[in-house]
Amino acid sequence: MSYYSSQDIKNELLEPVIHNGSGGGARSEFRFNGSFVPNIKLLNNGRFGNAGATMIDLVGQLCNIKHISLMDGQTILTQVRNFNDVMGFKNLLNSNHKNSDVDRFTSRNQIGYQSRYFNNKAQYQRKTMLKNNISNSFLATDNDDSTNPRAYYSLAECMKMLQKVPVLSSKVFSQLRLVIEYEDDSVNGRAKCQTQTNLSTQNCRPLIAVDRIVDPVVERNLLSSLSNFSWMEEEHDRIVIEAVTAGVTQNKKRKVLGFNDKVVDKIRIRSGFNNKASNLNGNDVVGYGSYRSLSGQNVKFQLTANGRPVFSRLQEGANRRLAHLVDTHGDLNLSDGANMHFDANQVTLSLSGDETKNGCLDYFGSSLGMQRINELQIEYQRDGLAGGDSKYRDELELLVTCEVQKNLTLNNGKYLVGY
Repeated sequence: MSYYSSQDIKNELLEPVIHNGSGGGARSEFRFNGSFVPNIKLLNNGRFGNAGATMIDLVGQLCNIKHISLMDGQTILTQVRNFNDVMGFKNLLNSNHKNSDVDRFTSRNQIGYQSRYFNNKAQYQRKTMLKNNISNSFLATDNDDSTNPRAYYSLAECMKMLQKVPVLSSKVFSQLRLVIEYEDDSVNGRAKCQTQTNLSTQNCRPLIAVDRIVDPVVERNLLSSLSNFSWMEEEHDRIVIEAVTAGVTQNKKRKVLGFNDKVVDKIRIRSGFNNKASNLNGNDVVGYGSYRSLSGQNVKFQLTANGRPVFSRLQEGANRRLAHLVDTHGDLNLSDGANMHFDANQVTLSLSGDETKNGCLDYFGSSLGMQRINELQIEYQRDGLAGGDSKYRDELELLVTCEVQKNLTLNNGKYLVGY
């Protein structure tokens, strides 16, 4: 837009009016007064408090955010619940170049790979390793040193409403505020933020960067262009799959109620241990921890939307699942062995340089084609692992994420947000 090169826009940094960096109610809140271009940037986000604590590779410094909401008073305009879980998948949708050369430094994730050939007389060997590797340790203090690893993130990347609305103004949304809720200080909360649960850390005081509209003519023109619009927002539901006996084939059908009477496009499913302690080895988070999507034994999926099966038969095979996920969601930046185990007993192998991460990014995804959902059912089938790691027979939690359509309707200076 031309006003970016004029005097019509003023860049500002906003401090939180509320910041509680630790404990069960850890949160930050920002309040807006005036009119702004909707390209809000989150700065200085992260954790500090113990130099021995390190970030979880898949999410980096964004792992401390549990929920983030843009609100008008008590009205939720748009939000991303389970923000760190969402970023655990969305980071994989970036190119290898962006992850290794940009996000490695802006959000501190550890994705983006390069391969090397190691000559061996017995067999061909290929080793995958991180490209542009950097230190991912938290600092002991919340200082402004340039070496302090903090995250930068554009909220429009996850809040699709910000890509649609031309302006955010207190003349329309009179009590506009941004609320960030952090993971709590329990073991499970720490396990989503860092790789060691016994080390105490807390949340840095974040900032947001905004572009204030200072020219009244530009403000008036943008407000006049504000009309009815819609966007896709990610929402979640969870279902539990019971433990399975060794050597037994399990088939479970579960109704998912969280998307009823909503228009749904894309859907993805992450399968993880329902017992969060299974993501730990003592005080250490194993691999990607609770962000893992586990590749089980002979796993098969089926989706039934409004009484109609999405597939002609159960979808089976890790690479078939990956192919359909790529077809419906886009390319994924995965390393060797990320989506499947090469051993029949799920024994971890050092194929990707970190054996705890093999078979841990096996997402299932599809598209429901913008259907209004009256009933959504998931059929999940697996074999009870007869040997190897007994955790692959444990009770599972399936995190179901759908893109649902939301609308904002304006009429006589009032608005309504709905589905």
